[in-house]
Amino acid sequence: MTKPLIKLGTDFVYNPHPVYDELRKQGPIHHVLLPNGLTSWLVVDYQLAREVLADGRIKKGAAALAPITTRLRPGDSYTTVSTDLWEHMLSSDPPDHTRLRRLVTKAFTARTVEQLHSRIDALADELLDEMAGKTEVDLIADYALPIPMTVICELFGVPEADRARFRELSTTMTAASAENAEDQVAADSPFYATAAERGAASIELATYLIGLVAERSKDLGEDLLSQLIMANHEGDKLSDRELIAMLFLILVAGHETTVNLIGNGLYAMLRDRVLYEELIRSSEQIPAAIEEFLRHEGPVHLATLRYTAEPVTLAGIDIPAEELVSVSLAAADHDPGQFENPHGIQIGKTGKSKGGHLAFGHGIHYCVGAPLARLEAKVAFEKILARYPNMKMADEVQWRPSTFLRGLQTLPTVLD
Repeated sequence: MTKPLIKLGTDFVYNPHPVYDELRKQGPIHHVLLPNGLTSWLVVDYQLAREVLADGRIKKGAAALAPITTRLRPGDSYTTVSTDLWEHMLSSDPPDHTRLRRLVTKAFTARTVEQLHSRIDALADELLDEMAGKTEVDLIADYALPIPMTVICELFGVPEADRARFRELSTTMTAASAENAEDQVAADSPFYATAAERGAASIELATYLIGLVAERSKDLGEDLLSQLIMANHEGDKLSDRELIAMLFLILVAGHETTVNLIGNGLYAMLRDRVLYEELIRSSEQIPAAIEEFLRHEGPVHLATLRYTAEPVTLAGIDIPAEELVSVSLAAADHDPGQFENPHGIQIGKTGKSKGGHLAFGHGIHYCVGAPLARLEAKVAFEKILARYPNMKMADEVQWRPSTFLRGLQTLPTVLD
């Protein structure tokens, strides 16, 4: 059985759920032309998404993925981004993935995360104090962004003077492709970048991380970077290249996704006054609310690219070897076959069948930073709801033009 190629445009980028509703009626998987110019097999069904995320025939290794993306779209970011940054566990398969994850997990324990609680508390208070007296703020730039970015940068000893530039580099590397932008005004925004700009940003970031590791290696301490440098299992350690790639993964993924988790959750609350007031009255419901925010509008739209290492058949569709496969976490978590009222927010509700949301992935690549993201979001919501119970959105919002991340560009808010 074959499938026609479906072109996905701007409406898919900014408001994907109506597109997914239509695609889901036609089947669980579709051959699509993504807005970034790549052709891929797009999974939109919850159960099939779980299966694909755990399918050993569908792989992620960057070395094999690069020529496939180059064939499907010359000049793709896998070939322009510094190769020093791709040898991390999210872009690897067993046995390499198993080894890398084991080494990193030893330095990213629940104890390490819990030790950050008091610092996250203090940081949220500092940011809210800075808002005092202001009529209107941008809750992305002024609150959702600084919390995870500061935490991650402090964990690795990134000096405060370097953090603004680090944010610029991260934004460039996760930006939408300017070559494929349909709106030239939008293409001039910081959320779009050319392949050359992404490549230059990756080289600058890799160079910076190499220097950071060299400095810390002279004076190891109890921080996370020191633990990663020292991490070993039965004599096995991260190579210099692997260490740089792992730092890149944790620094970028560790703050970009949590910014979206906090921002998307605040947006959901500000749009629903009943929900907002309920969480003010019953703050013990915030952890359950976070799980529903993750399901309803998770921080990652499409899971990172995979490819077929051999011919496979998915939901009756024969897919050749060396084809790209994209799993839509957003579509899976809005599947009416799995969730009641999938487009609404219902705190405490679970799926119709076994399995919760897929916002943090599934299988061997499940997000190792999930506990830290949940902690940061919990503190962020508790603190701001207690301090500003009468916030209201000041203007319409716009989503970032990304098929990878799902987050707001800004969130203008009247505090009181």
